[in-house]
Amino acid sequence: MSERLFITTAEVWARYGARFAALADRVELVNSTTREEVSRRFDDIEASEVYGVGGGQAIDIAKYIGARRGCRVVAVPTIISVDAFLVGDSAMRAGGRVIYVPTKKPDEIIIEPEIVLSAPPRMNSAGWGDVLSIITAAWDWRAAHEDTGEPFDEDIARQGLALTEQAAPVDSEEGLARLVAALRAEVELCEQWGSARPEEGSEHFFVYTLENHLPQDRKFLHGELVGLGICLMAQWQGQDLEHVTGLMDRAGLLWQADEIGVPEQAIATTLKELPERAQELGYAYSVINRRARMAKQSERGNGP
Repeated sequence: MSERLFITTAEVWARYGARFAALADRVELVNSTTREEVSRRFDDIEASEVYGVGGGQAIDIAKYIGARRGCRVVAVPTIISVDAFLVGDSAMRAGGRVIYVPTKKPDEIIIEPEIVLSAPPRMNSAGWGDVLSIITAAWDWRAAHEDTGEPFDEDIARQGLALTEQAAPVDSEEGLARLVAALRAEVELCEQWGSARPEEGSEHFFVYTLENHLPQDRKFLHGELVGLGICLMAQWQGQDLEHVTGLMDRAGLLWQADEIGVPEQAIATTLKELPERAQELGYAYSVINRRARMAKQSERGNGP
């Protein structure tokens, strides 16, 4: 028997359920993307078509189910806060870190501007985080090439950095289309290279560590956390902070700790842990590694 399964969250279904109820044979509400919980709930679930309705969490789980069942996946983002609706893997949590599980790209993407633009503006502006992260990720990638000989593509990095200059408010259909086009282009550059290296660097590694120290009783937008990481890592890299924060402000991306509710102690703990964490988890070479290496060289130079 054919079954159309809807994956969403309680908040999204409360707001838009009436719009989609007639299409759904079954609805599953999710609130966790830990690898263990996802496996427990969805490894054996049956479906002939899966709709992911909401943000990245719902869409990532829909892709996971679609890959396991070999069925059609339809992504219906109600906010454009991450690039999950465009990529062929799903972000999950395991062992205190983010892992990317190969799944599949949605077979169809339905973006209804009326729905997306009805969300609070900051939720869509957060989508620029996965584009503006190229600012720090490209610096890290080049540093890895200089310090370790890691392969580097100047043209891909240049194209990526050009995308960051397109930052604009997501407060109209034109602004929404601009964000979606930038996210598509960012994903295409990563696919051209063969990994997320062009857009994932120290700013994301900061976020993956920070998430272990955030209050568990509230939700944070991935893109806003990335914005905070961009600012802090750009400072470590010696970049022009006025230009970097200006692009985030232009896009309406909130990035200041007090604006997004990130405790200063969580930031301090994260920055202290980053060098060891990056090495322990095998993150790609970045400014984190370069600073750690320079600190060790300085210690040896000042030794007896």
